[in-house]
This record gives sequence, structure tokens and C-alpha cells, in this order.
Amino acid sequence: MKTTCAILVFIISAILQARADWSVLKNDKGDIVEIAVDFTIKEKTVNPDGSVSMILSATHAGEEAGFSAQVSKPREGDIAVAGKKKRMSVMRSDVIVTSSGAPTKTLEKLLLHQLDAQDAGDGGPLHVVGLYSAISASQMVSFFTPSLFHASDVGLTFDDTGKHVLGSCFRITFFMDIPMKRFTAYFSTPAGIGGTSEATRTRIKKELN
Repeated sequence: MKTTCAILVFIISAILQARADWSVLKNDKGDIVEIAVDFTIKEKTVNPDGSVSMILSATHAGEEAGFSAQVSKPREGDIAVAGKKKRMSVMRSDVIVTSSGAPTKTLEKLLLHQLDAQDAGDGGPLHVVGLYSAISASQMVSFFTPSLFHASDVGLTFDDTGKHVLGSCFRITFFMDIPMKRFTAYFSTPAGIGGTSEATRTRIKKELN
């Protein structure tokens, strides 16, 4: 429960911060453990099933970076909370992240270089493109107001051509403000044993201090 609350606290604080196109979170050793990228929603389509499709773009060091994403209509659900009998109510969405071509290759290259993630440990490098399962607190999700999601890799990862490949997706948390055409993604490496990424642990420590 403490981890979930800390995640929500840092996302809420991110909304209140000044907009930054590319910012990093470092651990006590000075290593980059999370990269926040502020994308502009270039194109948006509301689909008949209630999902929203978007093309997202940002510029870093003179290079265009981005990807395409489809976010399903949020649905009610719940998750288990460690040490608690009562489950926590959440909203769930399926997020399909696909390549937008060269901008996606550029984004992956920049993320891999700065996060120093050479290998995901299962035969291939980390990718942006894949299928994610996203959750948000029940009161904090809508396509018509700023919305908050924490997404996790569900095991299906794709290369730039859409081919299923070995490897893992980056861990992503995102803030979506469709009316303002803003989509901020927080990239980190996947969580290790125990399910908490170094980015999450670092942020919790900062919040507690």
C-alpha cells in the first residue's frame, strides 16, 4: 500500500511541476534510473469501442522521438494489497504501444544509452513497443481530464516491424492530458525480484525524506 501511495504522490507532483521535455531521476550513486519525456499528441482518434489512438512526438538533442499508442476505455477492477484482506479498487486499461518508425528507434536508442540497459536478461534488449496493462486509482482516470496510469509489461514485446521478439518492455508510468495534447511518459527498467523498480524505490526514499 505504501508503494502504491508513493507512486500516486509522485505522479500528482509531476502534474504540478513545470513542463520539461526530457528530465531524469537519479539514485544516490548518480545513476539515471528514470527518464520523463513530455510528448505532444500530434494526432488523436477516438475509436468506436471507446479507445483512443494517438501519435506522440518529442524532440531531444535535435532528434525526433516518439511512438504510437492506443489506450482502451478504462474499466473497473481491483488489485490485491500486501498485508490487507480488502482489495483496492482501480481502473484498468490496455495500452498497445506501436512503432512510429524512425522516431521510435531514436527513442529506444536514447533510453538505452541513458539508462545503461544493455540487455533485459532474457535474450534481447529492452523495447518501448509492446502490450502493457495499466492501472489507475478509480478517481484519477478520464479521457476528458488529466489522467494517471501506472503500466507494466505483460510479456509481449515487439520490434520496429511489429514482430514478436525476445526481451522486455521498458517500465512505463504516464500522465495523459488529451485536451491539452500532452502525454508524459516515465521510462525505467523493469522491476527486479520483489516487483519494485529502482526508480520506484528511489522516488519512495525521496518522498519519505
